[in-house]
Amino acid sequence: MLNIALVGFGYWGPNIAKQLYNNPDVKICYICDKKQDRLDKAKSIYAAQINYILNYSTILDDNNIDAVAIAVETSTHFHLAKQVLLAGKHIFIEKPLASAVSEAIDLKLLSDKTGKIIHIDHVMMYHPCVQKIKELYNAGEIGEIVHFDASRRNSGQVKEDVNVMWDLAIHDLSILDYLINPGLPDSLFAIGYKTINKRETLTSLMLKFGDLTANIKSHWLSSIKERKIIIVGTKKMVVYDDVSLADKLKIYDSRLTSKINDTNYSDYIVQAETENSFVPEIKISDALSNSISYFLSCVKFNMPSVSGPEQGIRLLKILEKADKWLAAGNN
Repeated sequence: MLNIALVGFGYWGPNIAKQLYNNPDVKICYICDKKQDRLDKAKSIYAAQINYILNYSTILDDNNIDAVAIAVETSTHFHLAKQVLLAGKHIFIEKPLASAVSEAIDLKLLSDKTGKIIHIDHVMMYHPCVQKIKELYNAGEIGEIVHFDASRRNSGQVKEDVNVMWDLAIHDLSILDYLINPGLPDSLFAIGYKTINKRETLTSLMLKFGDLTANIKSHWLSSIKERKIIIVGTKKMVVYDDVSLADKLKIYDSRLTSKINDTNYSDYIVQAETENSFVPEIKISDALSNSISYFLSCVKFNMPSVSGPEQGIRLLKILEKADKWLAAGNN
């Protein structure tokens, strides 16, 4: 049984609290938030089974706490995570790991020094559909991935301390990194627009990793929710539509063939063989629950998380470079 404290009961914190509470290997000892109304809301759900506090220093001083789940603003991640590590506790932290690469590197070094696990909740990596794509890729069924196209749009929470790339595109960057770990891009281009916020609310991020290209679109202002990824491989094409109520994951034969065209527009036409498609069998599970269970395994067996500081640093390097493009007015 792992004794855990949750810091932050705002946007994502209630979801973490629910999954922690439902996990038989976890005991939630504290829920902490700087706003009393949020604590009152938490108490109305979990009653007197949990301690509700405004100051997280109580958690740091409690030697019975094994780990801290952090679900607060990105701008406060580094300061809080550093104190948690110095207090000798493991960390489950909402993405991104920190506000800057330099902060993430410092946290990794401190994690190594203290021997405490940092698990970043890149939650979409733990979605059963993404796990299935990883399984198919590792088995060689997709072939080499040559293009990755992602669209993530919603009309949800507009954050003030980060732009939409840091909030939404990081999901898709983490998925791409998890599938093939292409490293840092050879080239990058980003465009973005500021509308109702001081930071970009719409962005398009284009990257090239050797022969692989990626296009990641993020949008805070859409009235239509979209979470869709298309992966083009040399053997198969994968379409993952997380919003779909039917088949969220479809696999198509993506082998290309050329034939003589009987029109005057071109001598040849290229056709993708999309007649052969299938929907893989997927065991339904909750991505956040999976992420938490994996974190518990990392702590239990003292093994680094696949969505740990090393991955977090790679993704932050991409986001920082994209931010420089936006700041320079190259859009």
